[in-house]
Amino acid sequence: MRARQANSDEPIWEGRMHLGDEPGIYGDAAYSGLAAELPVTLMPFDPNGTNPPDITFTLTANRVTIFAPYKGHLVSLFAYALVTGSNPPTWTRRQAGQVLMTGETVSISPASVTGERHFSVRLEVATDVAPGLYDDFVLQSLSLRSNTHSADFGFRYI
Repeated sequence: MRARQANSDEPIWEGRMHLGDEPGIYGDAAYSGLAAELPVTLMPFDPNGTNPPDITFTLTANRVTIFAPYKGHLVSLFAYALVTGSNPPTWTRRQAGQVLMTGETVSISPASVTGERHFSVRLEVATDVAPGLYDDFVLQSLSLRSNTHSADFGFRYI
């Protein structure tokens, strides 16, 4: 676990990922197309779960531009749970939250946490404008603010 100060954001992922419909305009960023989904494993500080979960993910991007009447880029938070008793084991996915990114940062918290430790944060480019006019921007980071959990990038079976 990485050390961090109380009430500070814990970096989960940092990089430069270009989202949009014009590949190559950001030569220093990997092009992912119209969406990116980042998997995260949360570890509670208190394994007995006596404190209510306090979880907020924050995405940071560069050059996000939304023009009215368009609403913004869709950010979805998904929770994954392992289904035991099946061979091989399977996973279920439920939507845990949804917000719109209209600026360079956006935060999202799960509506409820029912013991899940595996989440993904998905960012989809707004496609309600004509192709060729989609917003092109660079996703820079995903972080966690929590007093009850720490995070690792990727899914880990715990």
